[in-house]
Amino acid sequence: IVCSCLFENGDFIYKTTDSIDSLKQFSGSKYVKSNMSLVYDEIKNLLKLGKKVLFVGLPCHSAALKSIIPDGYAKELYTVDLVCHGTPSKRILELFLKQYNLKLDEISEIRFRNKDSFLLCEGEECLDMLGIMDSYSISFMGALTYTDCCYHCKYAKLNRVSDLTLGDSWGSELSDIEKKAGLSLVLCQTNKGKKLLDNANLKLFSVDVEKAISNNAQLQHPSIEPKFRSKFLNNIQYGMNFNKAVFLTMPKQVIKQKLKGYLIKIGIKKPYKIGYGIIIKKRN
Repeated sequence: IVCSCLFENGDFIYKTTDSIDSLKQFSGSKYVKSNMSLVYDEIKNLLKLGKKVLFVGLPCHSAALKSIIPDGYAKELYTVDLVCHGTPSKRILELFLKQYNLKLDEISEIRFRNKDSFLLCEGEECLDMLGIMDSYSISFMGALTYTDCCYHCKYAKLNRVSDLTLGDSWGSELSDIEKKAGLSLVLCQTNKGKKLLDNANLKLFSVDVEKAISNNAQLQHPSIEPKFRSKFLNNIQYGMNFNKAVFLTMPKQVIKQKLKGYLIKIGIKKPYKIGYGIIIKKRN
């Protein structure tokens, strides 16, 4: 049984599945805090029934899950955590979408990061110009919108809580051909993790751990809270438009993206892939 996060009926929740065909629903980054409350007891009951469960989620969620599983049933629980920067509350996302007269429960699909070609599927809508970051992505990458606890995360270190840790393989010395195909960082902490890797049929290369740490700050420490975060929060609390609040807080980053968009529009710069930027698909 696999358990991970998906977007469903206007919420980001954890669900389980025993179908390979349904695993695709878990794919893609979710730059927003998810709700795990409904799945704790389900996983515990599955383990009591003798099922093997693979949990994939944030390190804090993995730690929470492991804390409630009795030792006698933990043997069949496999855990994978992600190198996490931090997560904004769902309310932050709702304020961003409100500018476009959108509500989460009106959306059937939402993507925060896209590695596909420079194309949109039928019925999809990009909330800013294709090829640039929107203000939500800018604020997320700038560590502006995380919840308070994320800036004090005790799981942002090399000694991880799960069997495996997944992240982006920044700073790789592999060839450009390998990089273009897509590279991920995998850190293995336990014999369970080794068992998962041995059975995954992946193409694996050894990495320099120190280089991996230097290119993934959250393997050393939590994200650092920006000095101007309180200004941003005050502005949106008192009703300021989300995009305007981000611009007043991070003007250089916003102007850089708008300039990039202009260069794309006049043909000087080519957008090879979408990268960061929210893409939504409305309900029919």
